[in-house]
Amino acid sequence: MTVADPLRIWVIGDSLAGPLGFALSSQVRGSGLAQVQVDHVGGSGLTSPGYLDWPRMISDTMPGVTPDAVVIHIGANDARGMSTPDGWADVGDDAWSAHYATLVGGVMDQLLRGADRVFWVGAPVMGGEFFSDRIRTINSVFVSEAEMRPGVIYVDAYEVFADEAGGYSRYVPGAESTPIDARAGDGIHYTSAGAALLADVVRPLVLFEWRVWPAADD
Repeated sequence: MTVADPLRIWVIGDSLAGPLGFALSSQVRGSGLAQVQVDHVGGSGLTSPGYLDWPRMISDTMPGVTPDAVVIHIGANDARGMSTPDGWADVGDDAWSAHYATLVGGVMDQLLRGADRVFWVGAPVMGGEFFSDRIRTINSVFVSEAEMRPGVIYVDAYEVFADEAGGYSRYVPGAESTPIDARAGDGIHYTSAGAALLADVVRPLVLFEWRVWPAADD
């Protein structure tokens, strides 16, 4: 990768993807060796195509982006029941898990047809154990589907923001154990510092694949 031909990173997803993408863009901008395009839609997910049909959005947009790498951060709005080929099912039901795996795997395959690598960022721990239980179920599907596709790298955001007991905490340890106010008051979204923390995890994983060391050191 060169300044004339930088690594093209496409960040997509729901409202959590926006702050992550903008933080990632800020981190790599100085080197000139990578550029980031962010397309995020708050409230969207894979289980609600009536709100936003992600496969169609990807099909319409990806050819114009021509990304080398896709970073997708989605799932926070999928922790709900949905219609499946076997009828209505709630999160964790066999029918729900099977259909959600089909949706996730389909998007992974679609992205791999247009990019060399896909970095699938799992959903973070949420304020409220009920919500977090559902997020763990969602993330388990991401892990299983990613493991079947060598071009997909799963990024565990849940552990980045969980406390020592695996639960939710607004504050996470930073440099020299200085607490970082990482999560917004709603127990869902990131603060700018939290988004930067997650970008610190995603960035070296992406850049390592293309050996873009100068940007990784910025």
